[in-house]
Amino acid sequence: MKDKNNGKEIAVLEDGSKLILPSSEEEFKTLERMSDKDIVLEMKGGKIEHYIYQFTNNQGDTVVELSKDGIMAYANLRKGFKLDRQWDNFDDKDAEQFMCIYRCTDLNSGDTREGAAQQPKSSSNGRSDDYALAKVVSKAERNALKNSINVDSQLELIKIFMAKEVEQKKRMLELSITDNMKKFSYDPDLLIEYVDGKFEKGINELDIPELEQVNSFINTKFSRDFFLLPKEVEKRERLIEELNLCPEKINNFVKEKKGVEIERLDFESVQKFNNFISAESNQEQFTKDK
Repeated sequence: MKDKNNGKEIAVLEDGSKLILPSSEEEFKTLERMSDKDIVLEMKGGKIEHYIYQFTNNQGDTVVELSKDGIMAYANLRKGFKLDRQWDNFDDKDAEQFMCIYRCTDLNSGDTREGAAQQPKSSSNGRSDDYALAKVVSKAERNALKNSINVDSQLELIKIFMAKEVEQKKRMLELSITDNMKKFSYDPDLLIEYVDGKFEKGINELDIPELEQVNSFINTKFSRDFFLLPKEVEKRERLIEELNLCPEKINNFVKEKKGVEIERLDFESVQKFNNFISAESNQEQFTKDK
């Protein structure tokens, strides 16, 4: 769980104390014990409701960290994450601890991050820990997912999870929308246009069901037609003009290949066609007649 942001101050609380990330070895151990209890409870069929873990340290500051459930809740909103176990020593009967590495892949960007964990097979009293395997898997999954979410978003999530429950869902959705817009390189101005056209109100006025619709839309392929297609069409028109190509020949070619007029192509098709006519070897068939 350790990273370069250890001990980072997140906020100053009403009583003047600080809200901080863990920094000492003992603080990390305390958080891991909290995590262990939740993992065992979940294995026994209990309900987990901790999105963050927090406690007061000796200095009177509140130490806080995201739980796996908090990270999973946000990852499910963001969508597009895939977890795979890359390595483990589960077959090594002589090992004193379980170890494994998970990889988290962002299916939309292709970005990958890894997370590792280790867990003693025996508890502090020397007895075999029946839940050691479940603990190491859960922690490695958590670490891989956490590494896939940028630090600023993690800090914002902690603030969100400390807010009132009614406010949490709304702020999580707003953060997910913001992160997804950045992930897909969508123009924020077009988001304003989309929301105004669909709901006839500003994005700050949307309620939770409306924010859920926007967040879901951004994660579909249809969003690319709205956010990216206009620029790709501009690129196509610019290529036709710069290369002195015949629009009629191009349209006839598209109709023959796709069965529709060129103006009805979706983002992916227009992008592929732009790459096609950018190749010098494909341009001759579209040149204007002399």
